[in-house]
This record gives sequence, structure tokens and C-alpha cells, in this order.
Amino acid sequence: MSEDYGRHRLAGLALGQIEQAENDPRRADAVGLRDAFYAATGEAENLRFLAELGLRKVSAQPVDHQAKWEQAYMAQLMIDGDFAYVNGMTLVAIYSAVDAMIESMVPSRVEAIIALQALAILDQLGSELDSAEAERLFKSAMASVQMSEALAKLVKKAGRVGSGGLSRYERHLQVAGLANFPDREFPDDLDVALKEIGALRDVVVHGGAKVDAKAVAKAPTLPERGYAEGSFVRIGRTDYRTYSAALYTFAEEVLDRMLLQVGQRRPNHLAAWRDNATLNA
Repeated sequence: MSEDYGRHRLAGLALGQIEQAENDPRRADAVGLRDAFYAATGEAENLRFLAELGLRKVSAQPVDHQAKWEQAYMAQLMIDGDFAYVNGMTLVAIYSAVDAMIESMVPSRVEAIIALQALAILDQLGSELDSAEAERLFKSAMASVQMSEALAKLVKKAGRVGSGGLSRYERHLQVAGLANFPDREFPDDLDVALKEIGALRDVVVHGGAKVDAKAVAKAPTLPERGYAEGSFVRIGRTDYRTYSAALYTFAEEVLDRMLLQVGQRRPNHLAAWRDNATLNA
């Protein structure tokens, strides 16, 4: 009797992965920072999951001719290497998604603040906020040359992201008003992890995946984790969990701070950031 396989049997993690693949919000005209971040990282994580699954299946396939032996042998070598290449490329993708979110945050945040101020002024002037005239005035204010110039100045002030660790994003957080939360300070070991993955990302992307003196200068703790100068970057599952948890925790805390500023309550999980890896990590 054949099994009745299909979408109707999906649940939990599998359902979430399928829905994410089906409904990529980046295809929409207007995408929020949160949706864009999770769409980008979700796609990378799903590909990592499928790559690992595929390699295990290939390594276990029946060998009845030379080509299959070669495929199985190569797959097993990648498995024995703890999927280092797949882990590294996925972390590069997650790191890029964090950078994109932070660099997009300043104009998004400033525009939201100005919009709230414009609505408050209209309200003080006695305008009916749901009237056609109020809508016209609001759209005119948001599309004005002054608005464009103000945004351009703030984006220029923030500039590109910096070097490594938390300092990479410090200027952007300050411009967006998200830097100082005394009861939600980033732990020191989270900063160390961000410096390490930042340095490793740089050598993977720009240095042939070989750790150099510049990388060790950026993150002096790299040799303690097995990434000495001259060694090749081979990120196994343990380090993947650590670095992906650090990146997710930082990004999610920034998103939470935006909600805190408008009065929403958000739990503080910073002390337990190492537990913030995805289920398949």
C-alpha cells in the first residue's frame, strides 16, 4: 500500500521550512527589516540542511559502478570534515544578512520617527487623521525634498558598517537611537564571537579561507579555537552553532530594541545567547 505523502502531513519545523520557501517576502514590493532578515537566513539554513541531507544519502547509496563509488567517497569526505565548507558558506550568508539589516535600519528608523512626528503635528493642528486632506498633507511631507535631504544626511553619517565585533555596528545603532539600553547590554563573550566570525568571514571571502595575521589581529582569540595564523578555515558543527547563535542573537536584539522603543515588552535572552542556534544546527 502506497503512503499518502504530501503537504497536508507537514507540521512543526518541516511546515515552517516549506512555508518559508513558498512565501519569500523579498518578492514583495515593500519588505520589513525583520521579514527580509529571516527570509535571507532561512534560505541559507534550508540549503545547508538539504546539502547535509543530500551528502548523507549519496554516501549511503548502493555502489554498483565506479561513478557511484566516487560520489559516495567524496560525500563521505565532506561528512568526515563535519560539513565545514557548507557551514562556512552558510555563516557568510547569515553575516551578510545582518549587515544588510543594519545598513537598512537607519533610513527605515528615521523615516518611521519622522512619520510619527508628522502625524502628531497633524493631530495638534486638529486634522482628522483618516481624512483625505490629512493623507494628502502626510504624503506630501514624507515625499518632500527636506525629508530626502534629512535622510541622506543621516545615512551618510552612519556610513558603511565598521570592522568587527559589536563596534562594527556601533555607529548605526547610535544614529538609529538603539545603542544605549543599560539593562540589555551585550555580553562580552558575544562580542568575542562576533569578532571571530567577522575575521573568519573576511578570510573566507577575501583570503582564500587561509587565516592571516590581519585576521588574528582582529580577533586574537582565534588561535584558541583552532584557527592559528596560516591554517585554513574549517568550521565544524560546534563552531557553526556558536557563530550562528551569536549572529542571530545580535540581530534579534536589535529588532527587539525597535519594539521596546514603541512600548512593547520583549524578553531578554542575551545571557543565554549560545542556546540561540537553529534546530538543525
